[in-house]
Amino acid sequence: MSAPTIFTASDLDRKRRAVLDTAKRGEAHVRDTDGSHLVMESAQSHDAREATAEWAVRLHQLDVAAAMQRDQRRPRHFGALTWARYLPEDDLNNMREALWEALLATRAERNADIIAVEAEDWMRRAQAHDRAASLRELAAYGAGKAAEHGKEPADGAAAVRAARRCRAAVTG
Repeated sequence: MSAPTIFTASDLDRKRRAVLDTAKRGEAHVRDTDGSHLVMESAQSHDAREATAEWAVRLHQLDVAAAMQRDQRRPRHFGALTWARYLPEDDLNNMREALWEALLATRAERNADIIAVEAEDWMRRAQAHDRAASLRELAAYGAGKAAEHGKEPADGAAAVRAARRCRAAVTG
């Protein structure tokens, strides 16, 4: 990595185009007359830097939650990613791996959309798992209630079709 170009406060007046072009390409360092050091960068680069910091914390918290026994995990252990608790163990591990890779790509390419799109995709999958589980529970509850009253349980195929429609609506 090359050494950054350092501009002076007076360069902002005399060489403003060079300062701005340098900031667009990466970072423009400016030393003020009082000795303080400022850094200018594109908004996209700044957003990617912010997303990288935010997601590093989220993924660390997710790793800690995933290391716990499943029956010991609570929503609070997942932090902002509480929806991840609905994923089966294999999917949870695959998600963690995919999000860490997306985080590295976000930083390298200075593009916050990379991690955002990957996380959104996994959130949809988790929601589909949650809805499917809810439908299974509802079907089991209905079958149990019907049995209590001496009736035949509802058509299981109808519940499966409803679950598939729900999953299709969630996953697109």
